[in-house]
Amino acid sequence: AGALVLEPEERARERGARVLALLLGVGNSCDAHHMTAPHAEGLGAALAVERALSDAGTDGRAVAFFNAHGTGTVLNDLSEWRGLVRVFGDAAGEIPLTATKASVGHLLGSSGAIEAIATVLCLLDGQVYPAPGDSDLDPETPARLVLGGPLRIEGEPGREGVALSTSFGFGGANAAAVFGPARGAPPEGGEAR
Repeated sequence: AGALVLEPEERARERGARVLALLLGVGNSCDAHHMTAPHAEGLGAALAVERALSDAGTDGRAVAFFNAHGTGTVLNDLSEWRGLVRVFGDAAGEIPLTATKASVGHLLGSSGAIEAIATVLCLLDGQVYPAPGDSDLDPETPARLVLGGPLRIEGEPGREGVALSTSFGFGGANAAAVFGPARGAPPEGGEAR
């Protein structure tokens, strides 16, 4: 089990909490394309990501890694990939990508929360955890999937270390969140809460 407490950074620091990460921006959309299938070109996914980046006041060049919705199904993964390419262009294939569901399964309504926690932990550790497996990717989704072992994200060329986590649901409900590392050192004796 896990939970993230969202509160203004200043208030968290005043009470001595250890700030784990910053939620910089969120975006959502509802394309209502189909009851269970995503839009084949990823239009709703792209719109949610664009809105999250805009809300964060940043663009794709700041993203150090993706934590994809990544259901591991051809239809969903291809749609998500096309949405990422729509937003990031050719750079989508250069940004490291992981998928929490590949490790923990599809937890339905709680998937987005677990993926957000995993994204924050990656930022805390300064590395992207690998997806399990070692099979070749579908040539239609040439992502930079992290495999084999963790990938350090500190010092990734041209990236400032924000992370994008995406979650998509039935009926075309799409959500994206941009997380950044906490600024400054935690207060002395501060605890994660």
